[in-house]
Amino acid sequence: MIKLNKRIILKLFFFLLITNHQEALSDCNFKSGKYITQLEKPNSVKKIIVNVPKSKSYFVNLLKIDMNTSEHSHINPKYKKKFNADIKVLYDFGTCNYKAKIWQNGDWKDHIDASKFLRSLNVRLKDGNIINSVKFKLLLPKTRNNYNEILGSLILRELGFISPETFEVDVVVNGIKSRMLFQEDSNKELLERNLRREGPIFEGDETIMFYTNSGYISSDIEIDTDQIQLARLINNNWFSKGIISQNIVIKSFFDLQNAYLEYAFNHNKTPNIIKPNMSKSNEFEDFYFMMMAMNGWHATRPHNRKYYYNSFQAKFEPIYYDGMLHLTHQINLDLENKKKSYKTGYFGYRNAFKNNYKFPYIDKINQPSFNSKITRKFKDRVISYDSNLDSFNKTSISTISKNILYLQKIINNIESSITPKESKENLRKLFLSNLNDLGFYQEYIENISIIDKNYKITTNMRSFIVDQMQLSNIFKTNKYKDKRLIFLLNSLPDFITRNNNYSAYEIPILNTKVIQSPGITVDILEDKKTINISQRNAKDWILFSSGEANDWIFNFTSLGVTSRDQNDQQSYNAYGLTGCLNFYDYKFTNVSFNIKGGGCEDSLNMVRSKGNIDKIKISNAYSDALDIDFSDLSLNLVKILKAGNDCIDLSGGDYYIDKLEVSKCFDKGVSIGEKSKVTLIDAKVDLSNIGFSVKDLSILSAKKIDSNAFMTCLESFQKKQEFGGGNVKIDILKCPSGVKIDQNSFVVYPN
Repeated sequence: MIKLNKRIILKLFFFLLITNHQEALSDCNFKSGKYITQLEKPNSVKKIIVNVPKSKSYFVNLLKIDMNTSEHSHINPKYKKKFNADIKVLYDFGTCNYKAKIWQNGDWKDHIDASKFLRSLNVRLKDGNIINSVKFKLLLPKTRNNYNEILGSLILRELGFISPETFEVDVVVNGIKSRMLFQEDSNKELLERNLRREGPIFEGDETIMFYTNSGYISSDIEIDTDQIQLARLINNNWFSKGIISQNIVIKSFFDLQNAYLEYAFNHNKTPNIIKPNMSKSNEFEDFYFMMMAMNGWHATRPHNRKYYYNSFQAKFEPIYYDGMLHLTHQINLDLENKKKSYKTGYFGYRNAFKNNYKFPYIDKINQPSFNSKITRKFKDRVISYDSNLDSFNKTSISTISKNILYLQKIINNIESSITPKESKENLRKLFLSNLNDLGFYQEYIENISIIDKNYKITTNMRSFIVDQMQLSNIFKTNKYKDKRLIFLLNSLPDFITRNNNYSAYEIPILNTKVIQSPGITVDILEDKKTINISQRNAKDWILFSSGEANDWIFNFTSLGVTSRDQNDQQSYNAYGLTGCLNFYDYKFTNVSFNIKGGGCEDSLNMVRSKGNIDKIKISNAYSDALDIDFSDLSLNLVKILKAGNDCIDLSGGDYYIDKLEVSKCFDKGVSIGEKSKVTLIDAKVDLSNIGFSVKDLSILSAKKIDSNAFMTCLESFQKKQEFGGGNVKIDILKCPSGVKIDQNSFVVYPN
């Protein structure tokens, strides 16, 4: 236990004098549904005020960290104590008051400044959100190179990489004022902001850097942990949602661990290069290229890496995190330094890229429209955009462009070396040998099997039974009952491999990739530009991805489903698909759909798609008839008859519908949620439980609505914590069953 000397007592006394204690906090004093556009902009957050009721304990905790660490040593997790906090968020149009948990952020001492009572913080809101974030960090700017992080993370997201929302904000913590960086955590909200469905998120397990059997490694001991480092699951709550989630996590975790094993074997030849699915796509090559162009080598370190598993495409995607970017630094090495860099692989030039690799975003970054968009959004993320920041912004974009051209020229002139390959079995043996050589005699999982609703774990030492929550915690912490236990399977278990039953092929005429279950039959009538698809089993499915359809007709015939399967625990299948007929990352031009039945959660599901659709006709859907997520679509006619749940479900996109007719929807005729913007010209809902449901910061603008619903013809409300109320404007409304509006929503309609 640390004794408080006179110096600390004086600091504490002074701190308590200036602490500003606030009253108990409550909700917002404005309707979030009225300010949806403003709430999308980070610069609408004028100030975040954090009050920690137990201010003495909070302050002493900071001083303990300061006294217990040398200048460059890490922060021991035992000092990352969680504190209750009251948080007030100030906007121009009002304030919000939330309850929260806060605790110390960061691994190293640069995340504290005890002389000014400042520290980087993790924040988890118990209610409400800030810019749709429930979990986020308030960072000391120096820990992320300040404006480099704001601009760099923005550029990456605009290029399509998964990157966290980051902006500058004034913060007051117990009366202490500072300017900090707000950055969202790697969780569900991050994925949705980046137009991805929720799925497994992994990261490099950096606890191995500090861990030994006797505790934590002291700062004067240097161990090459790259050869013994693996990954861990971040969002273990997703694992616990059901057996399908669990199967997806175990399969993807197994693949990622093998990528780390391969890296451990080759790390001296391929520094910082981890490639979980290089044979399937170029995302990781593109990511490494951008990190080089932005001088963000720190983001490529194995322990800093974060990954999202995209089950739609059965591949990993990199998540940007902690790059320590230097955007204005131009790469300008002389010939000798170039040769040295290639040989040592400082950025892994030789092995990061395939032969003939071409960076795909060179033209986009040089477009004036792209630069203008970046500048506009950068202004929204800083407090004061002055001449210095304008110069920084322009110089950064110009330098990145020069670095891209320079790097592409280098790569064009380098022949990739052959990276040694080893079998998975040998890689595993080499890894375990490295563990022994370094004295890390930790337990590891060799096999997993299912017993009833639990899991039997077989390790190198023993066997035992855990439930799904316990297993999810093992995956997250790499611990079981406070002792290290890592995921290192010999092979995938049978309950995973027996579900890998699908066909994959391409349709050249549509330039599209297709995967499907065995019971699907596809008949392409090229001369009629018609594709006929039929099921043999009620839940057979097909996915069209990364393609384009012009003037085609898709006919889908399904087996009828007379009742709901009580064993259905989750709405998606082992590939993350919710629909029988699915489209992902697709472009439509004057396409039509005729769908009969569908025993899946959705008869027709579209994700991250764009374009215009002439007609969608669906009848007798088992659950939702039409579900569209993260898309930008214009639909001429939508006609749906009979759905076991919602007739139409629109989420996270921009949608225009000229004429809509839906009838006999068991739940909602039209459900609009998760920051969707919908324009309706002429819409009719008949014989449904609820006509229109507009929620979670969604906007509905309608010319004419005829809603003949049993219970409610229109409702608008906030459903999820990370969003707010709805915004509805209707010119002509026929509504015999009434309208329901919660306190967060803003609705204008004729009485």
